[in-house]
Amino acid sequence: MYLCNEELEQVAQSSIEPFNKKQLGAVSYDLSVLSIYDPKEKKNHDLILEDYFDLLPYQSVFIGSDESITVPTNCVATIHLRYSLIRMGLDFETPVYQPGHKTRIFTKITNTSDNIIRITHRNCIVSLMFEKLDQDVKPYEGKYKEQFDFKDVGNERSTSTPEIVTNLQDEQEKMVKKIDQFASILALSSLALGLLDLLLSVLLNKKKKS
Repeated sequence: MYLCNEELEQVAQSSIEPFNKKQLGAVSYDLSVLSIYDPKEKKNHDLILEDYFDLLPYQSVFIGSDESITVPTNCVATIHLRYSLIRMGLDFETPVYQPGHKTRIFTKITNTSDNIIRITHRNCIVSLMFEKLDQDVKPYEGKYKEQFDFKDVGNERSTSTPEIVTNLQDEQEKMVKKIDQFASILALSSLALGLLDLLLSVLLNKKKKS
């Protein structure tokens, strides 16, 4: 069950720093942008120091929220792209934040439109929602339990990905070999048919002469 109204406000006030009631809605809290990391440039853009960042068509970057959150141990936090930004052509990717997770919010966004989208300090691009669990659980103790900067963002590799890619490549190589073998069989079959046709022609010619 997602938190809403007074219960959401109570949890948001104790879980979000800094908290701004103007960014609180009935079911979500709008997070403002503080910084942007461009993985191609490997550069962090601080929007307090820079007036704006122009997101080019089909460009992907990571945005970091101005706010830090501490997820209650009886909730998970999910991030949602605001509808107005979806209509502008933005797409996004973000994880689910586990109970007890203390962090800034880092979200990958992609401009899927043909237009430049200008992002300024404190623009609200994504919203935070809290979903209540049936009971308290053990707080998150993973690698990113206190992540407040762009360290390793855009550079991580899943431990399972190389195996998946390798398996996929193996399957592709096997398929290519099977296709090559089938092509060889077809070529030999065509050659055999050609020789048979030639042999039949020779035999027919001998028969006619006799």
